[in-house]
Amino acid sequence: MPAIRRPSPRSVDDLLEDYTPRQPTSDQLENIRKHATLARQFELDVADLEARLQQTKSNLNKLYHETLPDLMTEAGIDHIGLPAEGNRPAVDLTLEPFYRANIAASWPEEQRELAFSALRDLGHDDLIKTEITTRFSRDERSLALKVLDVLRQQFNLTPALKENVHPQTLTAWLREQFEANNPLPPLDIIGGTIGRIAKFKERRERL
Repeated sequence: MPAIRRPSPRSVDDLLEDYTPRQPTSDQLENIRKHATLARQFELDVADLEARLQQTKSNLNKLYHETLPDLMTEAGIDHIGLPAEGNRPAVDLTLEPFYRANIAASWPEEQRELAFSALRDLGHDDLIKTEITTRFSRDERSLALKVLDVLRQQFNLTPALKENVHPQTLTAWLREQFEANNPLPPLDIIGGTIGRIAKFKERRERL
């Protein structure tokens, strides 16, 4: 494998020389303005596309979680088929249970602790992962290695304690507890949602 050639380091003087003030030509100025205008338009395009994407995602989420489940429930059906159209395959839209729970890292610490306490009260503190961290300066590496064995006893450190529950683990637990008709904490405390969702499944051709 050929060696990777790296550019030779340039001095500050070399870099500054590239930007030595000089009188630009009118063509150069026009070319710069043209590309700057293009960049400004691209900035606006990106902002518009991102806003449209977020709105489209919101509209789609409402269709899957609210509109379609409500319409299908009202009609008394749990699935409906859509025929193949052009290069789009035939699909079946099915109504399924939906579960989600997440003790968000962005929540205030008091709110997170309330959620952890709710899980402990139900005897499910095994869902909670505990992480202990502490900080060392650059010249304290040897101390950091020793503290792996002796945290507070020898060095009188006060490490930070962080608890979390993986959203997928919490969601799976919520589903198991609900379907087994076991006690649950208030859903808002654990960032939980129990509902219905309409999902597309590609239809398999029968042999």
